[in-house]
Amino acid sequence: MTIRTATGLLLAGGAGQLIGFGPADGEQRWHFPTAGLGASWRRLPGGGHGPVTADGVLLHWTNEKTLQAIDLGSGKSLWLETFGATATLPPAVADGTVYATAGGVCKALTLRGGKRIAQWPVDGEITDLAADSSGWYARVENDSVRAVNAPGGA
Repeated sequence: MTIRTATGLLLAGGAGQLIGFGPADGEQRWHFPTAGLGASWRRLPGGGHGPVTADGVLLHWTNEKTLQAIDLGSGKSLWLETFGATATLPPAVADGTVYATAGGVCKALTLRGGKRIAQWPVDGEITDLAADSSGWYARVENDSVRAVNAPGGA
């Protein structure tokens, strides 16, 4: 899948690689290993996948247990966060906070620095994840919903 972002960059994901190209010249700017579109990119209405981006940062799983943030302008890795279980969902972002889950835990991290803000245990596997300025929301085991206030009580 290839998409154009607001930074004027073309992204290609698949076959274990995430690649950034300059749209004017088609030159490869950077590349990183990726766990694939299913875990890293959110499903789009009508089919396909789209990257998780916010404020010039791209988030994706480099492998089944490691989340990475990439600065889209420079193509540099900003941070990595490792989880103790396999990730199956893309992260969600709201108000500069990244919410990511793998196994029975959800972590809140700062978007640019990757600093851990909070961590919550969850009874069961999270099968869907969303976030907004109020906090994060998860479907657990496809039969219950959990809503958690944003760190700091927002």
